[in-house]
Amino acid sequence: MGHHRGRLLRQMAQTILALLIVSMPISVPFTDATCPSLPNIYPCRCRGFGDDGLSLRCEEVNIALLYSGIARLQSVAISRLDVVNATMRRLYGLMFNGLLIKNLTITRGNLRALSAEVLTPLNETLIDLNVRENDLDEVPVESLKPLNKLYSLDLSHNRIAAVPDNAFATLGRLFEINLSKNRIKKLAPKAFVGQNNLERLHLHFNEIATFDKNTFRNMRKLKYLDLTANSLDRIQKTDFQQLTGMWVLNVSQNHVAMIPRATFVTNTVLRVLNISYNALTEIDQNTVKGLRFLRDSYFRANRISRIDKKAFAAAKHVRTIDLAYNRLQDVPYEQFKEHQWLERLDLSHNNISRIATQAFSKMYQVHIDLSHNNLSFVGNKSFSEIANMTTLDLSHNLLSEMPNDAFSLSDCTTLKLMFNNFTDMNRIPIANLSSIKVLNVTHNRLMKIDRKAFTKKRLYELHTADFSHNNLSDIQGNPFEKFASLRFLNLSHNQIRKIGFSTFGNLPTLLELDISHNVITDVAHSGLSALGSVRLIHAQHNRIRKMFPIPIALNELHVENNDLQQIYPGTINVMNSLLRLYLDNNNLTNILPGAFDGLNALQELSLAGNNITEIPYEALEVMTAIQHLYLHNNSLTLVKKRDFDKFPTLLDLRLDQNRIWNITRDAFIGSIQLQRLNMSYNNMSELSPTALTGLVSLRVLDLSHNRLRGLQNKTHGLLDGLLSLEYLNVSSNVIGTITDKTFPRNPYVPYQLREVNMSSNYLSYVPSLRQPSLQRAHVLDLSNNLINQLERDAFTNLTDLRHLSLRRNDLRILRNGYLEVPKELLKLDLSHNRLSEFTPPEGTFSPNMTLLDLRHNNISRISVELFPLVKNRLRVFYADNPLHCECSLAWLVSFIQRNQQPQEAEQWTNTFCVSPVYLAGRAFSEIALEKLNCDGDPTEQATGDITFRFVQVGKKFIELQFYVSSRQDIGGFRVEIHSSVEAYLSYQAFMPYSTRFHRIPRDAIRTTHDVMVHTLCVLATDSENRTRTIASRHQCQMLHQAINGAESCWKTRSRHSVIMFAMAALICNWMHSLEAVIGHYYRLVVEAVTTLYGLKIILLKYK
Repeated sequence: MGHHRGRLLRQMAQTILALLIVSMPISVPFTDATCPSLPNIYPCRCRGFGDDGLSLRCEEVNIALLYSGIARLQSVAISRLDVVNATMRRLYGLMFNGLLIKNLTITRGNLRALSAEVLTPLNETLIDLNVRENDLDEVPVESLKPLNKLYSLDLSHNRIAAVPDNAFATLGRLFEINLSKNRIKKLAPKAFVGQNNLERLHLHFNEIATFDKNTFRNMRKLKYLDLTANSLDRIQKTDFQQLTGMWVLNVSQNHVAMIPRATFVTNTVLRVLNISYNALTEIDQNTVKGLRFLRDSYFRANRISRIDKKAFAAAKHVRTIDLAYNRLQDVPYEQFKEHQWLERLDLSHNNISRIATQAFSKMYQVHIDLSHNNLSFVGNKSFSEIANMTTLDLSHNLLSEMPNDAFSLSDCTTLKLMFNNFTDMNRIPIANLSSIKVLNVTHNRLMKIDRKAFTKKRLYELHTADFSHNNLSDIQGNPFEKFASLRFLNLSHNQIRKIGFSTFGNLPTLLELDISHNVITDVAHSGLSALGSVRLIHAQHNRIRKMFPIPIALNELHVENNDLQQIYPGTINVMNSLLRLYLDNNNLTNILPGAFDGLNALQELSLAGNNITEIPYEALEVMTAIQHLYLHNNSLTLVKKRDFDKFPTLLDLRLDQNRIWNITRDAFIGSIQLQRLNMSYNNMSELSPTALTGLVSLRVLDLSHNRLRGLQNKTHGLLDGLLSLEYLNVSSNVIGTITDKTFPRNPYVPYQLREVNMSSNYLSYVPSLRQPSLQRAHVLDLSNNLINQLERDAFTNLTDLRHLSLRRNDLRILRNGYLEVPKELLKLDLSHNRLSEFTPPEGTFSPNMTLLDLRHNNISRISVELFPLVKNRLRVFYADNPLHCECSLAWLVSFIQRNQQPQEAEQWTNTFCVSPVYLAGRAFSEIALEKLNCDGDPTEQATGDITFRFVQVGKKFIELQFYVSSRQDIGGFRVEIHSSVEAYLSYQAFMPYSTRFHRIPRDAIRTTHDVMVHTLCVLATDSENRTRTIASRHQCQMLHQAINGAESCWKTRSRHSVIMFAMAALICNWMHSLEAVIGHYYRLVVEAVTTLYGLKIILLKYK
């Protein structure tokens, strides 16, 4: 007996040791050069590693989960830790103890406070702290104090209302502070004490109205100060007086009406001054006085009506003056003179009506913008001695003429005169602009262009001339011959009637010509062919009746939307370089043999939108290099044998929108490279299996919108020879059945079919799709059919299927209430059917599934089996179903209210209840949990804050371990034991967020009965130490406790009923009595699970 007992004890010890070893967490060593495995940092993830250490990102975490993710990274260099969309309101404790973090970001959350000690462990490593886009209502002064090595601090996008004295006093190494987009109204006088090294300060988008004179005291290294969008109504002399090293000052979008004299006299090194979007009415000679190093000045969108001539006299090196969107009425004499470093002068969007003589003079390489004014007068020599205006923009004004000497001793690279009132090019003095490169005169009223229109001098630099959108009707005498380097000429959208032999002359450098959208009826024989260098001609949308000879170097010609009726042989030059020819939407009915002779190099031909009745085989056979042929939208009726056998390089063929009723055998026998064939919108009802023979390279086939009854005959399938087919569209036909020959079935051919569209047909039954050609399909669309029956394994063989659509069919019943689908399916659409039930068993769908559409059915209940997927962000669309809002939906109500993101709630806000009566018409997402009138706990299936790993009741202790299963704000835990007989609290203990294990001494549990049923619960507290309500029954377990302290002989799971626990208590009591009678002091623990009416009881078997 003793030997037997010893053997049993040894076996038990070995088993327990093995279990302990297996269950022990394995600490995987990781270095700075490797990312730790996901289990070691979950729910965070490693984004990479570099010389400075790991880069981690933790999304949608609470403080407890965040600790789990980083707790094992002590002494590991972390270059960056990003905590995004966190749910914690307060960050506290020694969260970062032992961590070596250099850059810490906590953003896009609802953080309200940082405890004083939480950042202390990072005082030796942290150099960048970013807490933007949270709910902080004050600067966390005490939390920041230890961070004496901090280089950058970002507290933007919070709710901070004030910055107190000495807020950053201990942070002497700060280079940048960002306090933008808060609610700051006041800066304390000593707010920035100690910031002797600060160089960048962001205070934009706050509510600051005034400054104390000592606010910026001793901040002599500050170079960048942004005060955009505050409430400043004035600037005082003392505001920036001590910022002697400031380079950039931005006070735009305030209410400043005046700048006092000598305000910036001490800011001598200021480079950029932005006072845009304020209420200034003038700029006098004292406004920027003393700013001799000023480079860029912005006064946009004020109320400025006057500028002193000496306003910018002190700023000799200014590069930018922006005065747009003000109230200036003119530019007086010598207003802008001798600004030799000026690069951009913007006077657009004012009320300027005149420019005086020498208003702009003695400048070099400047961009002047005078657009969107009321200019009607430009004085003599207005632009005088300007060596090179890079751009002069006079567009959107009222100019109809300019004096001949407007550009006296000046030059211009780009001249913009669009949207004015010019009627004659002689009124535009470009004679002196010898370096002009771009001339834009679009949207004027020009009537004609002749030899007198332009200067007699040759313009060697002009390469782009745009005369579109005018009233030009005639161009005579080669007026463009003086443009010696012209590359691009645009004459579109005019009223030009004819292109004569002298309209363009030679123009040896022209590359692109646009004469589209005119009323041209005739092109002279040499009207365009003489343009020997042109590569592209746009002649579409005219009235051209006859094809014209083309230039020898032409690559692309557009003659769409004209009145061509025939192309005669010999029209096109034998010697040409044409690659692309577009003849769409003309009046061609047949193409004569020889019409395209000479187009041996043509790669793309479009004859769409004509009235061609048969494929012009003889005319096309010369095109041995053709790759793209478009014959759609014609009147073709038949594709004959060998119509395309001479096109070995053809890649893309469009025959859609014709009247084709048949394709004869071997029609495509020579098109071995054809990859895309579109024959949709025709009249085909039946095709021979040999109709597509030879298309071994075909990848895309579109046969939609025909009258096809099937894709096979009795022995062969239409698709059998299409070895490379990837996309098949046979939608909108009259196909009634899918047979084993519909899709290729040769098991030895590696088919590539990826997408099949059979929507809008007459299918009523879907058999098991076992054809090998479908095994790699990703998309199968069977919508808009008459399907009322599915074979149970209809889709299970489509192992790569990702998207299945069965919408708008007649499905009423699914076998066993669900549909078997491939494990990798991501999107399933069952909307617009007549389903009354949808209850997929666990494991039916992939955990990665993203969309399930059940709209417009008769489903009254949402299956609880969908809960794991919904929790994993599956989007379920359920609108227009007769939803019964009863207790079985408690899991979903709870989940939506606790976890759903606002941007993902669409599928529930459009879902309404039909019963019970008091909830009818209510949006499902707005229903409170208590309205469901559940018996017992209505959240039994909802996600709890914690989930038990185990609860072990021993002789002296009760031990429990759990994990956090919610991403809501959880900052700690409270363990409670309640008496279910006397209803009082028997035990209570608090646990920090860093702990998941707890041991309860048996003698700490208060009890008054020999045998009592107790309830053990673990409640979560949020980061502000408020106890959260129990979210699930899984957070509690019921315990049996004997008064004599003997070991409890059973444990239960959370779904057991109270009756079962009472039965278990009686059984355990009886076993204890039996043990006392028999007198044995050892036992073997064996777990036997007995199921009776769905209840499980774990018993102890005694020996």
